[in-house]
Amino acid sequence: MGAKTSSNIQKQVLMVGLSGSGKTHFLYETYAFTGNSKDRETRGFNYELLDTEKGKIGVWDIGGNEIMREHWCYFYQNVEFSGVIFMVDASSEESLKNMSENKKLLTHLVNEEELRDIPFVAFFNMKPDKGETTADIVKDVSLNPIFQVAWKLTYRISCNS
Repeated sequence: MGAKTSSNIQKQVLMVGLSGSGKTHFLYETYAFTGNSKDRETRGFNYELLDTEKGKIGVWDIGGNEIMREHWCYFYQNVEFSGVIFMVDASSEESLKNMSENKKLLTHLVNEEELRDIPFVAFFNMKPDKGETTADIVKDVSLNPIFQVAWKLTYRISCNS
């Protein structure tokens, strides 16, 4: 028997968020480098297997419209995920009005039996010239209580628009 190498390891990552939050753009323009980013809503899901130095990572980009959100549970009940990326659109005043919905969804997800013991990463999709910091947004929408055990990790990313 051969030794198991890191290149054989495959992890699965669930990427969710409201429709239009930038999940697909982030996947294809930042990681998959395929140029397949699209400006239209994901009507189902996208799956990409990414090669990394530590092995393969399968990224499940699940649509965030109201109908697809009802089906998120079928993905995490049937796929063993190693982590969750929760994408938040914080690029405009209009998108900031959806923060209570983001908080509700994130609270629900971190409390799901299949997901409660795995890491969550929240990405805030923001325009570079916006004066508000990620810390301001997290404070404004009161996300800190969601992560009472450990405020896992938050990144700020920029829209290309």
